[in-house]
Amino acid sequence: MKHKGEIDDRICKFCEKSNEIPLTGNMLCPRKGIVDPLYVCGQFKYDPFKRIPKRPKPDTDRLEMISLDD
Repeated sequence: MKHKGEIDDRICKFCEKSNEIPLTGNMLCPRKGIVDPLYVCGQFKYDPFKRIPKRPKPDTDRLEMISLDD
């Protein structure tokens, strides 16, 4: 079950059939027309190239302190 605030993976933003409309940020779906990027429909097909992965958090234990005197 998804927690409040989490985005479902089956959204038009990640669908291989939809294309983003650059000026508005909406998606153009061949079946549903212009829809919100978070819209969910039954014709979803996942496109892994549309997902932008989150950047990993830096490992603060491995960072070294650099002195300006050196």
